[in-house]
Amino acid sequence: MAKLTQKKCETIKPKKVVKEYADGTVAGLNLAVQVSGSKAWFLRYRHAGRTRKMRLGSFPEIPLAKARQMADEALTTIRSGIDPADAKLVAKAVDVGHRPPAKPIIKDRVEDVVRQYLTFHVHGLDSEGLPKLRPNSQKAIERHLATIVGVFVGRRLSEIDRTEIHEALLDPLVAKGCGVAANRLLSTLQGLCSFALERGNITVSPIAGMKKPVKEVSRERTLIDIKTEINPETDEVTEIVDATELKMVIQAAKKLGQPFGTVVQMLVYTGQRRNEVTELKWSELNLETAIWTLPKDRTKNAKVHEVMLAPQIVALLNSVPRGDGPYVFSRTNGQTPFKSLSKGMNDLQKLMQKNIKRWTLHDLRRTFSTGAASLVIPQHLVERVLNHVTGTKDGGGPISRIYNRYPYRKEKREAMITWANYVDGLQTAK
Repeated sequence: MAKLTQKKCETIKPKKVVKEYADGTVAGLNLAVQVSGSKAWFLRYRHAGRTRKMRLGSFPEIPLAKARQMADEALTTIRSGIDPADAKLVAKAVDVGHRPPAKPIIKDRVEDVVRQYLTFHVHGLDSEGLPKLRPNSQKAIERHLATIVGVFVGRRLSEIDRTEIHEALLDPLVAKGCGVAANRLLSTLQGLCSFALERGNITVSPIAGMKKPVKEVSRERTLIDIKTEINPETDEVTEIVDATELKMVIQAAKKLGQPFGTVVQMLVYTGQRRNEVTELKWSELNLETAIWTLPKDRTKNAKVHEVMLAPQIVALLNSVPRGDGPYVFSRTNGQTPFKSLSKGMNDLQKLMQKNIKRWTLHDLRRTFSTGAASLVIPQHLVERVLNHVTGTKDGGGPISRIYNRYPYRKEKREAMITWANYVDGLQTAK
């Protein structure tokens, strides 16, 4: 592999896609050449088993010799066990109080704003002393912030322009086909800028009105197909429900067994969110009254949610071996929740009678809603079962959400039993 020279760095021409050129002297040091022709130094390395990427600066502002020196220093830091691109570590390492008083305080340095954002928003508490964000949301935002700090460390948030954001953050993801990830990264940056604007760190957001890199298409996949047939003689319209795919999933889940097979059955029977099921705790269950109570810190809308359990669900949960830890579905004797979802899906697919179009665990929630509607279960009950109250005229409108405190326990239980009986019927139907 040819080593980079200063002359070569100056003469490299842009391609139709972003291209990186390895230095060949310092391991992991690369010169990225954007489609626009701009060039920047990046260091690729591994830390704690993860591949990371950190921006060192632009070329030719930073010449090759300086880039190698910076990369060597960063690698020395990494070998000492510190990740220079980690947002939380960078934030903790900055001690504003020990800066020389003669220098003006820079309120919008990226790593400083990130530190504040982590403290007061990402890891902050609401008025009731509960976390503002769910653990999964916290982790996702932390990853995005680490990427942002890794690229713009030492820079002022107010001075970062949109071209840099596109070329350094978003374009590489879009080029790899990860458009949705680019959208999420931009959303995190927008949240960071809004936070800085509110606190007075900046006076104008550098990305105000910036659009998402790609347009996202709403998912429509269900495992129940509603077919419409018209009688040519009478013009009578008949809707036929085809639940073949759902039946196949249930049968495969039963064959797969504990814990993932049971997780899938719980998702089918209850329609609850994936993480709500996989992180289910025994303390949330009352199998005598057949009620599963989700605390507000485990729900998307931060409200306590009661799931009425049909007899089939109670029997399913009674079949789960109880470990020493708090979690129902686990491979560690209950100490940690079940996490091997990708492997579980692969194992499940192998047990299917035949290959079906790609589907996800979240599609089971949409399948529940579609199937319940086909059973003429009122929409406002379906929404309450799913803990997704909307502005329907049947009891979920804005006035109702404020004043109607009726829990609908009886009605929700009847709806869950109707759905569970339907699911059981699929398994015996020819």
